[in-house]
Amino acid sequence: MRRILIVRLGSLGDIVHAIPVVAALRSGMPSAHIDWLVDSRHEDLARLITGIDQRIVLRSEWRWLGFLHVIPQLRRARYDVALDLQGLLKSALLARASGAARVIGFSRESLREPTARLFYTETHDASGARHVIEKNMTLARSLGIAGDTVRFPLEAVASEMPRLVRARLGLAADGEFALINPGAAWPNKRWPAERFGRVAAALHARWKVRTAVLWGPGEEELARKVAAASECAAVAAPPTSVADVVALARDAALLVSGDTGPLHLAAAVGTPIVGVYGPTSPERNGPWRAADVTVSRFAQCGCHHRRRCIEARWCLDDISADEVIDAVERRLTAELHACVSSPEIRATSCSAARAARVRHRRHRAVARAAYGAQHSRWGDCRGLRRSVANLGGRTFGERAGSDTLRAVPLGSTSALCRVAAHGDRLRDCFLACGRRRPRRRVPCD
Repeated sequence: MRRILIVRLGSLGDIVHAIPVVAALRSGMPSAHIDWLVDSRHEDLARLITGIDQRIVLRSEWRWLGFLHVIPQLRRARYDVALDLQGLLKSALLARASGAARVIGFSRESLREPTARLFYTETHDASGARHVIEKNMTLARSLGIAGDTVRFPLEAVASEMPRLVRARLGLAADGEFALINPGAAWPNKRWPAERFGRVAAALHARWKVRTAVLWGPGEEELARKVAAASECAAVAAPPTSVADVVALARDAALLVSGDTGPLHLAAAVGTPIVGVYGPTSPERNGPWRAADVTVSRFAQCGCHHRRRCIEARWCLDDISADEVIDAVERRLTAELHACVSSPEIRATSCSAARAARVRHRRHRAVARAAYGAQHSRWGDCRGLRRSVANLGGRTFGERAGSDTLRAVPLGSTSALCRVAAHGDRLRDCFLACGRRRPRRRVPCD
C-alpha cells in the first residue's frame, strides 16, 4: 500500500478532527505517499498539516466545474486507498472517482448521508466511538494502523499577530493574554456577546489577564460588542488568517469559545479551553483533553445538530456568565495542578522543560488562579506557598526539598532551576524571575 488519499473537504473544525488520522498513517507507514483532498475555503489549514505529501484543492466556487477540474488530477495519482472521512454523497463520489482500488468509508449508521454507502468498496462500523476523533481513527485502523495515540502535527508558522495583539492590549513582549471567540457559522452556537464581555472583565479583575477577541468574515461588529461589554478588559483582534489563529493560540493562557473552528485549532495546539455548547455534543465535538472544561446545554436542547433554533427558548440563553466564569476558574486551576503534578515536568531539567514547550507565560497566568483572589501581589509568596502545598497534598517545604518540585512552572523556565536549587526560598525565585513589568495604559474605546 503505497498511495493513500484522504477526503475531508471541510469544515475547519472537522478538518482539525481528521488530522490525527494523518499522524497515525505517517507513523505506521513512513514511506507511504499521503494526499489530502480539501475544499479551497480550507486550503490554508491543510497547508499547516505536516505529514501530507500533496494538498489537492477542490475549487468549490467553480461549482460543477470544480469537480471536472479535480477528478482527472485524482485519477492520475493512481491511489491504492481512498479514505472518506466526511461521509457525504459529494465526498464519497470524489473518493470513488479517484479510481482507488479500495474506497473505505463509515457504515450506513454513521453516515450523515446514507446514500454515500453506495460508493464505498468497504465500510467500517464507528457507532461505538464517542468522539468524532475516535470515529475517524476507525478508518485508520482499517489499514492495520494501531491509532492509539492522538496527535495534531501542525506546522509552527512565524506570525506577527501575537506581537500585534500584545501591543493592542498594552502588554509587554511576554505579557499574558486570553482569547475569546464569540462567532460561529451556526447562529444558534453564538452565545450572547454581552456575556462574553463579562467573562473578559472577570479574567482581568480576578487574574489580571486581558483578552483579545477573535473574529472572522462578517463578525467584526460582534467582536466590538464583546469588547464594549468587557469594561475595557478586551479589544477586538486585528484580522487574522488560520496561521495567525494558531500562533495566537500557542501563546494564549486560555481560550473561551463556542463549538467552532478556532476552539478546535486552539485545542489541537494545547491551549487551555473553556467551551460553551448548545446544539452540539461536547462528548462528540468537544476538546480532546480531559482537563478542558465545557459548559453545555446539549441535554436540554431540542435542536440537536440544527443550524438554527426552532424551539421557543434558546438553550444557550440558559447559560449565565457566572457559570462560564466558574468554568474558567476550574480550567485555570486544573492547568496549574497538572503543571505541578506532571511526572514529565517533575523529572526534567530546565532545558528539557523548554524542549517540552512548557510556556512560562501560561504558567504565570494559571498560577494566579490558585491564589490571585486572596493575594493580589506576586511578592506575597506565603499565599502561593500555601496554594501549592494544598494542590500537592504535602507541605511546600517537603516538596521543595524533593525531586517532585524539580521543575514546578512558577514564573519562568529559569525559575524552575531556582526552585530546585533553593528549595523553600520561593521569595528569591519570584523576585528574581516573576517580577511584573509596568504596563502601558491603553485607553478604552
